[in-house]
Amino acid sequence: MDDVQDIIKQLGIAGRSEAEQERIIDEYDIRVGDAIAATLTEEQFEEFKAITYQDQPVIDAWLAKFAPDYKETDLYKELIQDEDEVQATKVFATVGWLEENVPDYQAIADRVLDAFKKELAGRTTA
Repeated sequence: MDDVQDIIKQLGIAGRSEAEQERIIDEYDIRVGDAIAATLTEEQFEEFKAITYQDQPVIDAWLAKFAPDYKETDLYKELIQDEDEVQATKVFATVGWLEENVPDYQAIADRVLDAFKKELAGRTTA
């Protein structure tokens, strides 16, 4: 998963105001989410939505089934340094869920990024 600063750089929006950067990143996130949602079954969509909206019983069940030792992973240890336990667990489950259910997540995100970058370049020249 890309770092926000990396996405800002790739989109070529580093020189824009912080508020505009946030708006553009939010739009990018929505587009990636929509592109991923288009690949999911209804059941997968509902499970992913529950995880991203921090439905703790769903997160706990997913972690118990797919990553029972998640607290021992490097990713979790890195997340817990910057987040509280609830947020770190949600982020870990989100990343893990994507890896399990959308193995081409990064390719989807890259396609969206490329298309959005071209669109943004067109907006500034129009």
